[in-house]
Amino acid sequence: MLDMRRLFDGRKLSVAFEVSLWLKGIFALPEAVSGVATYFASPRILLTLALWVTRDEFAEDPHDLVANFLVHTVQHLSVSAQRSPH
Repeated sequence: MLDMRRLFDGRKLSVAFEVSLWLKGIFALPEAVSGVATYFASPRILLTLALWVTRDEFAEDPHDLVANFLVHTVQHLSVSAQRSPH
């Protein structure tokens, strides 16, 4: 039978917590970089990127819900909405 005290040893939990924090930081870095890049990119560049990313999905299914949502959202971006503090 599994001893729960050994499984939840304080040192093991501490190491697991630290590892999870490092992984969270590693996964958050590309998200932060893409957020900054999106802030400085023009709507035209974002639309070009969205069309490039979704081209295979549209070739397979022109009515793909996610691809259409992404392109529709990017098409309706404006510079004022992009820079808005809200």
